[in-house]
Amino acid sequence: MELRKLGKILGKIMILEAILMLAPLTVGFIYKESFIHILAFLVPIIALTVIGFLLQIPKPSRHNLYQKEGFALTAMVWIVMTLFGAIPFVINGAIPNYADA
Repeated sequence: MELRKLGKILGKIMILEAILMLAPLTVGFIYKESFIHILAFLVPIIALTVIGFLLQIPKPSRHNLYQKEGFALTAMVWIVMTLFGAIPFVINGAIPNYADA
């Protein structure tokens, strides 16, 4: 299994999630939300962007993606998007415990 290839694709998806989180951040600025609501989206956006770019640094030795890697990548994407997507709710205080998110 080519872990560098999985990391590269996962990094791109993490950057895509960070870009998609810019929409609620923009709405928060438009409606002049409090600082904690703005910070609730800034923290995961910055974390997703930094981790996403770091995962893209290693160059994969091959560019094919096999079925086993596809299954692993799908599971990793679901887990990562769920973990980072819950962060704004926890920082905001809407969900008091991260495990409940």
